[in-house]
Amino acid sequence: MALCACSSAKNKAMFVTDIHSRAAKEYDEANKEISQGNFEEAERLLESSYNMATSIDDIELLSRICIAKYNLKLLYSDEEEKKEAEKFLIEAKEYAFWSENDELLYIISIFEARGAIKLEKDSLTLKEYITKLDKDRKKLSKSPFYLAMSYRTSADLYFKTEDYSFAATLYEKAALIHTKNRDLDEIGLNWYYAAISYSKAGEKEKGLESIQNALKYDKDAENISAIIADYKAYSKILLQGNASTEEKSKAESAKLRAEKIENVYLESAKEATY
Repeated sequence: MALCACSSAKNKAMFVTDIHSRAAKEYDEANKEISQGNFEEAERLLESSYNMATSIDDIELLSRICIAKYNLKLLYSDEEEKKEAEKFLIEAKEYAFWSENDELLYIISIFEARGAIKLEKDSLTLKEYITKLDKDRKKLSKSPFYLAMSYRTSADLYFKTEDYSFAATLYEKAALIHTKNRDLDEIGLNWYYAAISYSKAGEKEKGLESIQNALKYDKDAENISAIIADYKAYSKILLQGNASTEEKSKAESAKLRAEKIENVYLESAKEATY
């Protein structure tokens, strides 16, 4: 009888582990779909992951899934979708309260700050989030992915308050941490925003260097939509200020390159739906 009980407990543990692995995999896939702008597929994966995590009461994963749902809802242009986001933020905090992972609340703060930008909060509120992120950052030293996200979010906040030069330096910090941590899907995005920030600050050469870095890493990540955006930004930065003849030629070439890739990419996507 004891042998049966032991076998049953082992099977149950294996079942829970299997469900967790499947749920975590779909959660990771959903985040990748979000980064590539495939929101409907991301929503489907998050819902499936949420249901599996609920079935085994995986508190930490549930909190992370709710954060992802919050982030996803804020990316929609529809105001009703944005309003719905708040309930996922509240749910994420509730799960984090029951979790043994103390970092979760600090991670949630990152996405709450990002939400403040998307919801167009006033400058004073954004500066309060900057202060909070600066204070919380040391708590994320063991989680390089979220440490980088904290720097990127602070950069976004500084960008929103029009401190473009400092925003660029923080995007670079985020890029370096993501590079060291081999977060391939994130690196190019940091360099892209560093390029935009330097361009806004009137630092053209640094902007060009940053957008070239973005292109390199986005190609490595095979992120087609990001590559298209990189070429478009590259074209615009080249034309900044008193552009030389060579720069104008390169800008036109980059613009045409973006259009060509975009047309082929959209045609491929159309064919894939048949």
